[in-house]
Amino acid sequence: MRFPKLLAAFIALWPIGAFAQGMGLDLTDEPKKEEPKKEEPAPLPPPEPEPMPAPSATPAPKSEQQKLDEVQIANEDRVKSVERKAFLKKLRLEITPMGFVTLNDAFYPKSGPGVRLAFWFADSLGLALRYDQFNQLNNDNVRLAKKQLHSKLPDAQPEHGFGAEFLWAPVYGKVAVGNSINTFDTYVFGGAGAVLSDTTSDLKDKNGVLIQKGVGPHFSVHLGIGQKFHVLDWLALDLSLSDTLYSDQPDFENRSVLQNLVSLNLGLCVYLPLGFDYREP
Repeated sequence: MRFPKLLAAFIALWPIGAFAQGMGLDLTDEPKKEEPKKEEPAPLPPPEPEPMPAPSATPAPKSEQQKLDEVQIANEDRVKSVERKAFLKKLRLEITPMGFVTLNDAFYPKSGPGVRLAFWFADSLGLALRYDQFNQLNNDNVRLAKKQLHSKLPDAQPEHGFGAEFLWAPVYGKVAVGNSINTFDTYVFGGAGAVLSDTTSDLKDKNGVLIQKGVGPHFSVHLGIGQKFHVLDWLALDLSLSDTLYSDQPDFENRSVLQNLVSLNLGLCVYLPLGFDYREP
């Protein structure tokens, strides 16, 4: 029978397999060898930048025409957020003849000519000298007050006024007059000086006999506000309101009284030099 034969063959071959196993032989299938990984090529180094040419010790000078062209282009490219002034007073001399009339004296109103000479250190700051001549106006109010009201009206008669004042013009603008646009500025002023009145000099009678000795010049202070309308590069219309304060002795009385002269002034400003040069900052 076949089974006994196969059993006999297995028994005969088993010692050989055990011997081979004891000798350390590995009769199992050999493992598959792994294929070596392909090496990726190394990245190329970045190209070295080209060396910059060394600057020359002395660059070639630009031509004068090229410089002017560059300046003109730069000026045209500028954006002017604030438009420049159309009238400048800086470093100019101002001569202003004017006339005035007082507003706060119902019985002894006064008027007269005056003149102001000013120098502007900047567009908004100037120093001025001023002269006013006071002339008393005829008024029926005095006659009516004395005749009907039996009032005594002390009379202080100023004759000349001198002063030095500072001018400050912080406001500047433009106004349309007809088809033209004119500029204006608002200014304030203040200063001190002297007023000469009838009590300044000695009082004498018709024969030249001294009645009362004069008290001399009266110290005065004045302040005010004004507006200028610039008509031409060298001409402006000036309208101002001023107040002059000084102490006087009406009718040569011993008692001093504070005098207050509020006047409305109208003048014509002439600027020298006649033109001005606007320069970009």
